[in-house]
Amino acid sequence: MPKTFHIDCKGRDGTTSVAQGELGDGEVEVLSDFLGHVERLRQTRLIQDNFVAKLHVATRHGEPLEVDAGFPDRPRYAEFAYELRTFVLANEAYYLPKILGILGRASSDACFRQLLRAASDKFSCRTIKQSVSVLVGDRDITSEAFLRLWMNGFEYHHDPDKRKEIERLHEGLPLDLTKSIMLMLLIDKANTVIYLGRVVELCLRDDSGLRSAADLADGT
Repeated sequence: MPKTFHIDCKGRDGTTSVAQGELGDGEVEVLSDFLGHVERLRQTRLIQDNFVAKLHVATRHGEPLEVDAGFPDRPRYAEFAYELRTFVLANEAYYLPKILGILGRASSDACFRQLLRAASDKFSCRTIKQSVSVLVGDRDITSEAFLRLWMNGFEYHHDPDKRKEIERLHEGLPLDLTKSIMLMLLIDKANTVIYLGRVVELCLRDDSGLRSAADLADGT
C-alpha cells in the first residue's frame, strides 16, 4: 500500500508550503534500509567526534610550499570511508542521487524540490565551488570529477593508473594538500547524507514539520 506524507516545508527564500507526496511499497522499503545505513555512518567515531579537517598552507620565497594538515588516525578514517562507500559509489544500492531521485518523484512541491536541489548541490561539490576553487595544474581539485578520480585511485578501487595520474599532478607539490581537501569534501558528503536521512525519517514518519532547507548550509 502506498505511503503518503505531508510535511511543513520552508525554503531558502522564506516561502512555506505543505509538501505532499506518495511513496510506493518498494520505495518505502528502500528508504527504510537507507536509514539503517545512515545510522551506521552517523555512529562512526569520526562523525561522533565531530572531526573537522584542518589545513594550513605557508609559502616563503625560494622555499617549498609547507602544508600542515590534520588527519584522523587510520582506524577512524577506515571505518568512516567504509560506511560512506554505499552513498558515494554509483553502483551501490544507496548511492545518494538514487535516494534523491526517489524523493523527487514522490512530490512535485516546489519547496520540497528546492530542498532536494540544495542537498544535491552540496553532495556533488557544487555548493563549495561557489566560494572555493583550487587548481593543481589545470585540474580543479574541488570538483566532483576530481574527487571521483581520487576515490578510484586512493580510496576504494586503488586503480594504479588513476593514482599515477594524481601523483603526476603533484610533482613538486605536497600530496597532503589534496588529501586534506578530499577529506573535507568527503565529510561534506557525509553530513549531507545524514541531513537527508532526517528528511527521509519525516517522510516515513509523517508526524512533524521539516526544518528549513537553509539548514543544509551548515551541514545539520
